[in-house]
Amino acid sequence: MGIKAAGRTSILRLNYRNTREILQFACEFASKFMGARAADDDHIPMIQPETGGASGLGPAFRQFASIGDEITYVTKCIEAWQERGDFLGDIAVILIGLGQLGRVDKFN
Repeated sequence: MGIKAAGRTSILRLNYRNTREILQFACEFASKFMGARAADDDHIPMIQPETGGASGLGPAFRQFASIGDEITYVTKCIEAWQERGDFLGDIAVILIGLGQLGRVDKFN
């Protein structure tokens, strides 16, 4: 990013915001897609963080043949969780681009 902060940086190894399961998923994902080749340009090493101890459900990662299949699956899941009485504020739906927003059902 062009920021020169030599001598004034520190690495925060202890992760206290995410559960162990989410941190493990993120580390595996980053290792797969941000390997040594991607980091070589900036010389940024991959640091294994330590978890703060919280535990919970892991993220659900699915791949579908089409965006329509994906939206149908996500919609059915959210409707089922809402019907079950789950707090919808605990659900995150991550989109690749804003163009997908127009195809996602809105919940009240």
